Amino acid sequence: AGAAAAAHAASLRAQLGVKGGKGRGKGETEREETCAVCQCEFTVSGDSGEGMVCPSSHYLCSECTGVFVISILNDLETSFPPKCS
Repeated sequence: AGAAAAAHAASLRAQLGVKGGKGRGKGETEREETCAVCQCEFTVSGDSGEGMVCPSSHYLCSECTGVFVISILNDLETSFPPKCS
């Protein structure tokens, strides 16, 4: 399921010509991060609200974040709280 989600996110980015999320939050300056699922690079700007990051600093782009959230919500009994692998 993870490989399929990564492939889907990559195809969406290619279709839309999107490199990744670009936010305008407060805090840190812009920096490039790599999605832990699909390995795309995307721009993070402070508290941008684009994607997610876990306490272990694993970043997820906005497309993979959506897939992750839906997968957690589909089976709350076995997948909550979410954990990094």
